[in-house]
Amino acid sequence: MIATLVAFLLLAALALLAGIALALQSMLGWPVGATLAAAFVVVACVLPFAFVSLACALALRWRAAASPRLGVRGFLQLAGGETAAFARTYLYGQLRQRSLAPCDPADIAPGVIPVLLVHGIYCNAGVWHRLVAYLRSEGTRNVFCVNLGPPLSGIDRFARQLAQRVDEVCEACKTTRVIVVAHSMGGLVARAWRARLGGDARAARVVTIATPHRGSRLARFAPGRCAAEMVPGSPWLVRLHAEEAGKPAARATCIASWHDSLVAPQDSALVPEAAHLTFERLGHLQLLVDARVHARVAAEVASARSGSPS
Repeated sequence: MIATLVAFLLLAALALLAGIALALQSMLGWPVGATLAAAFVVVACVLPFAFVSLACALALRWRAAASPRLGVRGFLQLAGGETAAFARTYLYGQLRQRSLAPCDPADIAPGVIPVLLVHGIYCNAGVWHRLVAYLRSEGTRNVFCVNLGPPLSGIDRFARQLAQRVDEVCEACKTTRVIVVAHSMGGLVARAWRARLGGDARAARVVTIATPHRGSRLARFAPGRCAAEMVPGSPWLVRLHAEEAGKPAARATCIASWHDSLVAPQDSALVPEAAHLTFERLGHLQLLVDARVHARVAAEVASARSGSPS
């Protein structure tokens, strides 16, 4: 579903590009090649950069107290890097999800605790293609993905889908436990699974990346029930926190950026009971493609499989 939506948006962008090109040619009399080039720059570069810059500006407006300030140069680098990450993960990765980040590995090692990658809001498993490639290069076996949907549904529905997927991958690998690595909303899906669906007994380790554990102020601008549930202080979050009270929160690691472009305030991506790994000058999607994040995830997988503490 998400891949179809992304394809539709790209077609709409192409139609916009053609419209801009025709308008420039009509008004300015530019040659066809020049008008197409100018329209491409506007549609493929200027508009995405402007959209990402707005998100970054809002996120930094509501930044956490511990978030270091960025100058103009630092902000432009952050917005530029996040725009590039958007193209690599949200567009390219999602369109080619089946080949870049297949939901099932080509071969399975029985008895080896599986890794299950859980994507965030308005995404599919294709956003994990860089991490999947890295784990493969490190010789990590039994790496699975899940596709959640429909995209505007509530997080509890996604949690039930995760629970079903956990059963599938554990059966395939002949194990009773799973390592969950989740990005953004996916971390809340994992928490709901642990708190409400018996997932705590099955989680060998949970690693969250850029998850708004206490919500994000930017969620109020996004459509869908899942987005409403991620607004700070939402009834869904309040109920989840109450259900988790008194339950063990071990075997968890939070990876976050002090300059996250969608989690605001940024320290919402951290929970006191978990191990923390924080970065600076990385946006929300940049955390998905950063080599240091990949290395930490691989280390967490190795630690969980060896039975070592986080």
